[in-house]
Amino acid sequence: QHYYFIHLFTCDLDGQEVKTVNDCLAKLKRLDAKGRLWPQEMILEVQGGYLILCDIETKSELESMHLSCIQQTKAMLDSCAYNSVLAVTVQERNKRIPQVFMFQCEDTGVSHRSTQ
Repeated sequence: QHYYFIHLFTCDLDGQEVKTVNDCLAKLKRLDAKGRLWPQEMILEVQGGYLILCDIETKSELESMHLSCIQQTKAMLDSCAYNSVLAVTVQERNKRIPQVFMFQCEDTGVSHRSTQ
């Protein structure tokens, strides 16, 4: 099963400027206000124990992460110009700091997606 999302940006939880998912949302708002976001439509699918991000046109895999690396998913509704944001916090074994992938869910809304 796959879902269509718009990848807004990926944020490092560096423990200094950005410590929480809410800090990532604040950074998202700042970048958006400056016109420095380049949203990209993607397909998200879960397959063989991995969350896979694919290009919507070519279907090529852009990123994959093992489900065990996902620390948190959080829905943030009506919090900025993007009204249905899904934040996925990932700590991969080969990376020193966690990353937060931020997506806008256009079709059915993120609250519906995060329960599945």
